Amino acid sequence: WKYFKRKVLILGEMPLKVYSYCNFKRSEFIVYNAETLKRLSRYGKKSQIHLFVNSGMNREGIKNLEEFLLINKKYLDRVEVVGLCSHLASAEEKSILNEAQEQEFAHSLEVLRSAGYFPRWVHLGNSAGLFTLTNKILTAYRPGLALYGYSPFSISQNSELDLDSILQPALKVISQVVSVQKILPGETVSYNESYQVDKETNIAIIPFGYFEGLDRGLSNRAEFKIILPQSQFWAPIAGRICMNLCCLDVGDKAVTKGTTVVIISDNKEDLNSAVRLSRIINTIPYEFLVRLQPNIRREIIW
Repeated sequence: WKYFKRKVLILGEMPLKVYSYCNFKRSEFIVYNAETLKRLSRYGKKSQIHLFVNSGMNREGIKNLEEFLLINKKYLDRVEVVGLCSHLASAEEKSILNEAQEQEFAHSLEVLRSAGYFPRWVHLGNSAGLFTLTNKILTAYRPGLALYGYSPFSISQNSELDLDSILQPALKVISQVVSVQKILPGETVSYNESYQVDKETNIAIIPFGYFEGLDRGLSNRAEFKIILPQSQFWAPIAGRICMNLCCLDVGDKAVTKGTTVVIISDNKEDLNSAVRLSRIINTIPYEFLVRLQPNIRREIIW
């Protein structure tokens, strides 16, 4: 439980009224707007902030740090500046912009120190930056995708960085069959008659659809692993994925209500790994994983 008692950095600014609900003993805050800084200054030194500078991504951040420090000095002196951060626009690629952002960020740190603020946490890198940034000024990183064992890089980059031996997917999503339907040759399955069988077969239903995060683009294109007492096999998605249901063609296998189905495998080589499923629908693992609904029961295995 000691891990859950550590401080949390809230990475984005929030509506000003929300800060009054925060536990300042456990929270640190990203700041890039003067209004947010002024609100947090009401809480004095228990407000611990990380100044977020715009080093070149141009999404959020302080554009002119020197000016910001000068105009807001009285508010900055009321809080505790414990961090300086920014965000790379193309961390997973070799880019001139990356180099320019690193240089701009290093300059921002010099500006901040010259103004009399010495942050403990200096962080620029996300998951990709964790494996590529080597600047000695950095004292922290913000891995996201890598924490779940997935790489932000291409296959060739993974090999170059030897990430396949470092990262192992931590997430596994399983469900259970809730119904089995026998259908006859010529019959169709699910919406819009997109899946027609040419022989008698069994269709297993699982309570997992696009509401739960299973992209409709996987309809008729992906396969899930069926786990039987003495064996396992792959079953293709049959027909359109529904809101809360998905149909699988299990042939003549002895699948019954309660049979376990692996929707997302924690083996990166499996047909239903998050990486391979995301490739089918031409997206990235980030998008595929964040679509999983928070109401899906989680079990944490240490």
